[in-house]
Amino acid sequence: MTQSVFDFTVKNIDEAVLLLKALADYDSFQFQHRIKPDYCNAGGLLEWHDEPEVDEAGWYDWYDES
Repeated sequence: MTQSVFDFTVKNIDEAVLLLKALADYDSFQFQHRIKPDYCNAGGLLEWHDEPEVDEAGWYDWYDES
């Protein structure tokens, strides 16, 4: 099985969240209007950390604590 990954670089978290929500809404619209009847997808947001308080520099899953 082939796995496809779509990466898109953004300037900040706000821009990333906006894009992530827009893509999710687009998929929902297609499903509700039977444009894309059978599919699966997963969305997520990775944030680069390299500050001293982080154990190891690298990409980490982003989440909103609010």
